[in-house]
Amino acid sequence: MSITALYKEPAALDTKKHVNLKLKLEGDFAFASHMNSVPVTGTEFFEASRHYPILFVKNDAGEVLSLALLSLKKEGHDLGNEWKNVYVPAVLRRYPFAITKEGGVVFDQQCPMLNEEDGELLFNEEGEPTDTMKRVVDFLRACEQNFAYTEQFLKAVQEADLLTEFKPSVKVGKGTVTLTDFFFIDEKKFLELPAETVQDWFKKGWIGWVYAHLHSIRSLGLLIQRHQAE
Repeated sequence: MSITALYKEPAALDTKKHVNLKLKLEGDFAFASHMNSVPVTGTEFFEASRHYPILFVKNDAGEVLSLALLSLKKEGHDLGNEWKNVYVPAVLRRYPFAITKEGGVVFDQQCPMLNEEDGELLFNEEGEPTDTMKRVVDFLRACEQNFAYTEQFLKAVQEADLLTEFKPSVKVGKGTVTLTDFFFIDEKKFLELPAETVQDWFKKGWIGWVYAHLHSIRSLGLLIQRHQAE
């Protein structure tokens, strides 16, 4: 499921039209209940690796994307609506908001977290952003910056030809689940990178990202446990 599909009725946030709009955060992630994977940035690899395998996929244009695998199911996951004791990816924490390439803020008009009765106002009477709205915008901008930097990392990984297909067959109960269309970094190829490349990646913080990704593969066992606990 595409992350953009979360936004059922996106609209541009208007300081005049939406001056009475309020945000009520409830810690309910039911809106993501049909997702079995979520995009993550390199800055999230460390925390996310404790709970999910971090894998790579290629889109129709052949570009590499990084994501956290939430479940062995084709659709949905076993985390419930509150996601207790697990890392919640930034793309879910930024919902119901998003930011455009031009820097404008959009929101999902169908999201129950936004209303005019209960919560924290996004704008004051003069139409100026409140502290709540400022925090939202700061977080959205940080997300975009992290995705842009992660894109640089993924392009470098692809150019270095480090990716190998990841298609394990996992025994779950009486059946077998085979993962397809995923990739991971070949550690042998990674260790053979030229010294100057390693030095460059170290300065950029990418070496840590690679090891966080490799360590995350162990979290496949957690997905199996969740699947079997159903």
